[in-house]
Order: sequence, then structure tokens, then C-alpha cells
Amino acid sequence: MSGIFPAAVLNEPEASKKAADIKFALGQYEEAIKLYKEALENLSRLKGYPIGEVLTMRASANAAACYLKLNQYRPVVELCTDAIRLGSSSTELHLLGKLYHRRATALEGLEDYEGALLSLDDCIRIEMSNSEDIEAKPHAEWRDILTIKVVEKRDTIVSLPPEPHRVTSAQIEECIVSILQNGCNTKNKEMMKKLNNVVETRGYLDTRDSQGNTILWAVAHTAVLIASNKVGTVVDTITEKPRAGDADDVFPVLKLLIDGGASVNQRMKDHDQKTLFQLLCVAGATECVRYCLQWGAGPDVYDQQGWSPLLVACAVNSPKVRIAVGMDFWEP
Repeated sequence: MSGIFPAAVLNEPEASKKAADIKFALGQYEEAIKLYKEALENLSRLKGYPIGEVLTMRASANAAACYLKLNQYRPVVELCTDAIRLGSSSTELHLLGKLYHRRATALEGLEDYEGALLSLDDCIRIEMSNSEDIEAKPHAEWRDILTIKVVEKRDTIVSLPPEPHRVTSAQIEECIVSILQNGCNTKNKEMMKKLNNVVETRGYLDTRDSQGNTILWAVAHTAVLIASNKVGTVVDTITEKPRAGDADDVFPVLKLLIDGGASVNQRMKDHDQKTLFQLLCVAGATECVRYCLQWGAGPDVYDQQGWSPLLVACAVNSPKVRIAVGMDFWEP
């Protein structure tokens, strides 16, 4: 952002954050949360300024710690996820690692063990890149516990009867239309009811509608549209004001469908016969990409133009996506 930095604008959020820090130290977590929210709302005026983004990350991490003390896990996930997106290019690696760690703790509390494991892995990767001591990291035991929980949960899902049956094309089409109209907004009750009805019947979720499209096609297509700024505004969980959409906003719907049995390797009718995984790389939807890899997405599957997901990741120039699909490095 160009122009003179409005230093005076920092006075209010810094005062709110300092007051919140005192409340936190006194164990007055609910009062601290109110003050952190106040600081975050004021900091929203500094969007685009690096100092504003760093302070937003710190306030979000502290507010998340308050919610963890109160065993309120969903706000922790939302706060940390928004702050992580802000800090994707930040040099504050220690702070970024803290956000991933707290999100992992909250996801474990929500029994989303796959998500917790992914966040913990990101935390470990950041800590290793930020320290010469990569031997004595304190997370190995926790990671082993999460891995066991992931396996146990998947075994439980696999053992559940009955076998999936094929849902109708009309049901699929209703879901697709609803997703495209609502941009994967999980707060839309009608859309979520349709999706849950299909998933709960243990239907064959790779069924195609009359146009040859699947429900996951609609999810991937929405992610691409959001990434290209053609669609997608959501209500920010902190400021309760509209913000630009992020490709990973589709993750809750994607996870619901994949957990329900939808294939991560299905090909799309359009988009040069790309797989779901390739489209998510195009969109730069890092959380979605990592989750698909957990469920067996093929990183070496080519589309009709000869593009693999790894080539797509390089083309979109997203370091986090390149890391997710296998080019595990940090820019110097």
C-alpha cells in the first residue's frame, strides 16, 4: 500500500490490546475477548499495512488463547484461520507457528483429527524452518496421538453399514445449483440441508447431473471463481462485516463431501478434464489441497493439456500450494 503510514491509527487498537492482555493475565477471559475484538475491528482499517497485519495476527492469537481457556473451539479455528491467511507471506514465523498450534488444539477439541494433524504439521514445519535445533521438538508425542485418532475414526467410518447407493441426478443437480448460488456458504441452511440429506443417505456422491457435473465440481468451480474475484463475499467472524472471499472458504463443504465418500480423483467434465485436485491447485486453496492429499489425491495425474497438479501449483505462484503438493521449501 502506498502513502504515509497513519501512525495515530495504532493508538486505539494498541490500547485495547494492552488492556486485553491485562484481563487475560487476571483470568478474565470473556472481558479480554471483548477487548481483543475491539482491537481487531480497529486494526481492520490498517488492511494492507504490514504493521497492521502483524498486530492483527498477535491479537487474533491472544483472543484464540482466551477461547481455548473457555473450551470454545469453533471461534479459535475461525480466528486462527483468518490470521494465518494474513500471515502467509509474513516474516513473523514464530507467530505463524503459534496460530497453527492453537488451531490444531481447537480442531482436536472438535474431534476433527485430520484437520488438527494438518495444522500441527504446518506448525512443526514452521518451527523447523525457524530454528537450527530440529531434533528436540515437543510435538512428536502429540502428533502420534492425533495419527492414531485419525486411523481409529476412519476405521469407524469404513465399518459403518450399509453400502453406498446411487443418489438421483435430480438430487445432485439441486445440490449443485444451491452451491453455485450460495458460494459454499455454510450459513445457508437450505444448501446445508440438501447436502446433509445426500451425505446421510450414504449415497454415491460421484453421481453426475444431467449436464455431467458432480457436487464436487460445483465446489471446485466456486473456489476458482472466488480466487479470480468473480464471486465471494463473506461475513468476517470478528468484525461481522463483509470481506473478500478466500478459495479455502469452500473447505467445510469439501470436507463434508469427501468424508461422505466423494472421490478426490474424479475428473471434471469441463476445465480440460482436470481432476478436482488440479482445480483446487488452480484456485490456490491450500487447506483443500492438503486434505485431498490426505485422502489419496493423485499429485501426478495429468489433464488433457499435459498439466500435473505440481505444474499448476508452480504456475499459480503460491508457495503454500507448492509446499502442499510436495515442493517443501521456504523462500530465503
